[in-house]
Amino acid sequence: MNIMSNKKSLSLECIIILLTIFLSLFNDIIRIPGTSLSFFRLFLPISFFVIICNIKFFKREFLFIFAFLCTLILQCFIYIEILNIEKKVDFLFLLKQLLLWFSIFVLYSMVKLLRVKYKWLFNNMLKQMLPSLAFMYLFLYICSVYEKPYYIDNRNNYACMIAITFPWIFIKALSKKWYYFIEVAAFFIILYWGDSKTVLVGILIEVFLIIGLFVHRIKEGNWLLKLYCLIGFVSAFIILFSISIVINGYNIKDMFLGMAYHIGNDMLYPEDITSLHYRTNCIVLMIRLIKQSYFMGIGIGNSSRALGILMPGVALQKNSAILSPHFALLEMITDMGFLFTIIVFWVIRYLIKKSNKIRQLSNIDIYIISTVTSFFFWNMSASGIYTIYVIFIVFAWIFEYERSQNE
Repeated sequence: MNIMSNKKSLSLECIIILLTIFLSLFNDIIRIPGTSLSFFRLFLPISFFVIICNIKFFKREFLFIFAFLCTLILQCFIYIEILNIEKKVDFLFLLKQLLLWFSIFVLYSMVKLLRVKYKWLFNNMLKQMLPSLAFMYLFLYICSVYEKPYYIDNRNNYACMIAITFPWIFIKALSKKWYYFIEVAAFFIILYWGDSKTVLVGILIEVFLIIGLFVHRIKEGNWLLKLYCLIGFVSAFIILFSISIVINGYNIKDMFLGMAYHIGNDMLYPEDITSLHYRTNCIVLMIRLIKQSYFMGIGIGNSSRALGILMPGVALQKNSAILSPHFALLEMITDMGFLFTIIVFWVIRYLIKKSNKIRQLSNIDIYIISTVTSFFFWNMSASGIYTIYVIFIVFAWIFEYERSQNE
């Protein structure tokens, strides 16, 4: 397989890479009829073969995987022996969780190969992908509200998919492509109708951030960038907490204040609870697990199992021993402990460093800053972050894009 970083032609390898990414983006609907087996999962061995053929590009990644597996053994010991939540490791469940992370590793590898060997495709990947995905995910979100067809994913996950495509659509609208404002309006109307409160807050923050960054692009001065970002956040929260916005019976201000009070005081709501109270309880319990595990983590996927044991009434009501925490960031910190915490701090440092360096912001720069920042808010809507592959693809692209800028 020859390196083709500048030649605009598609080899078999390149087609496999693109097909892997495409199948993952629609993992929940492109599957064998009547089963939960997706074509993306079936395609993984072929994708992994491509990685093996290019193993010289992935020496660091394989070292990271080895360290990851060693840490996982320690975390499972903490979960069983120290926290004593369960008596033994469920190896079948653990294998399923490892398969999810293997899928994420394959997708990252596909994006990296695009950068290394097919740079012309890599450079245009997000620009070409996001507008189409925004429309498709909006359509699938509507289908999920009606729960038809039966295999459509959870509406919370589609709302997160919309949130990661929204900044690019809004940027295009502000770039004097006015017909994109129709799609922007559709996002707000449909998310409001679908009761996706957390994602609505997230994309509102994206709107203020993007407007501030656009103003910064007109005027110079790094201090202005920080000022406009600060104004954006303050404006968003003033609107949320000064106006009694009600979505499907929920007062947004009361919702956030109630959550903050219970989380701050380590208090649980009764188990016969609303969706909001359930999410608050999940946050309280996961913070307890983080403290009890001394930030070492309890193993991938174990936070969902622990919640099912710690909230037996809810597990019985939902007829499932595994409960979704609905807070992806905290879920991953609970599962992976200090490892993921380091990644979170690295991302925050990266955002600060990027704001200090960049004087003339491109549309891609604005998309990256607004998307990564807002993720800290709308991730609370996800019902199983590990299968929302578009998030990992976009973040892999951002990581590789930054590496390419430093080459």
